[in-house]
Amino acid sequence: MSIYGELCRYPLYFFRHTAIIKYWCKLFNSYNIIIRTLYNDLVEYCNNEKPNWATSVKQLLYTNGFSDVWFNPCSVDINNVSKVFKQRQRPIYTDLAYCFK
Repeated sequence: MSIYGELCRYPLYFFRHTAIIKYWCKLFNSYNIIIRTLYNDLVEYCNNEKPNWATSVKQLLYTNGFSDVWFNPCSVDINNVSKVFKQRQRPIYTDLAYCFK
């Protein structure tokens, strides 16, 4: 595990989580009425504690310190969220990799 940190390699889930957040930002910014309606339904189900894809995104944001983005996505620059998320993920994994030495 520490060899990956030393070589600046990251596990596949690192890239998957970043892609999920990037896709969520794209859905949120969409002006397509069908996509927007489906997204709003997913969020409504999530708020009613019915597990779905939005629930997973919400938990991913919460565990990485982005709960404010989930509750008030209009109050932040949603285009930069995926970039900041990726920057915040790197030190977490690097620290984790050095813990296994």
